[in-house]
This record gives sequence, structure tokens and C-alpha cells, in this order.
Amino acid sequence: LGRQAIESLSRELTARGIRVYPSLANFVLIDCGRPSTAAYQALLQKGVIVRPMAAWGLANHLRVSIATAEQMPRVVAALASVLAPS
Repeated sequence: LGRQAIESLSRELTARGIRVYPSLANFVLIDCGRPSTAAYQALLQKGVIVRPMAAWGLANHLRVSIATAEQMPRVVAALASVLAPS
């Protein structure tokens, strides 16, 4: 886990049309393009735990921490399905 994982996650999400902010931490901040509450709930139902950022004034954003290499494809797939344009 580390820099390569962050870069890989950022590439995967960006390729799916999800806005990802640059990160120097062990997580990325993503813009859901709409209030993130529904996305947060849908991800929880899929077993993917993220952090909603509304308390920090970012109602449309989620914080996605890096998981293990084995878990990341499932995280990316869940995010892509939940955040797909309606």
C-alpha cells in the first residue's frame, strides 16, 4: 500500500469519469457530482466503507481510503456502479 496504490486508484476512478483530487495521504477525495449521502449508503450496502465529507463543508464528496491490493478492484467496481450517471 502506498503511493502506487493511490495513483492506481486515482487512475481507475478518473477513467470512469469520477473526479479525484490529488492526494499525498493514504486516501483520495472524490467528487460525487451530487450530494454524497445516497452514494455513501449504497456503498455501505455493498460492504464498502468510505467517509462522507459533509461535516467539512464538502456535501458532494467522499473520502476513499486505500484497501489491500485484493480489495481494491471491488472498491473501484462498487464506486463505479454507485456513481454511474443516472
